[in-house]
Amino acid sequence: MSANRIDFHIEQKLNCVFNLRFQFTYNITRLYIENPHNLQTVNRRLNLAITTRLDKETARIAHARALVKSLSPQSALSRGYAILTDADGATVTAAGATIGATVAAQVSDGSLTLTVTDKKKEDHGNRQD
Repeated sequence: MSANRIDFHIEQKLNCVFNLRFQFTYNITRLYIENPHNLQTVNRRLNLAITTRLDKETARIAHARALVKSLSPQSALSRGYAILTDADGATVTAAGATIGATVAAQVSDGSLTLTVTDKKKEDHGNRQD
């Protein structure tokens, strides 16, 4: 899911929260007009409902943001991984690397220029039937 799509989704959720706040305000006004003696009770109940809903939506937005951040390439780089690319910018794999080739390694705090001196293809238990 692209960052723009996630931002759009988050914006939709925020709009939902604001619409709910408006609906609650409208309802409390209507209930006050119908029976002004119950205003305090209604006010407490609506404040609790609003607070509960806002807390829930805030948690959902925080979770979505954390997920986006954890899936970002920069997050992987911060955990010690590197992104290797050739001169054309294509991702380098062990199978596609050539001994003596120059590759660029993007790491969390910059980049490195490396020369391939050896290569080993790892199976990692993947079976191709």
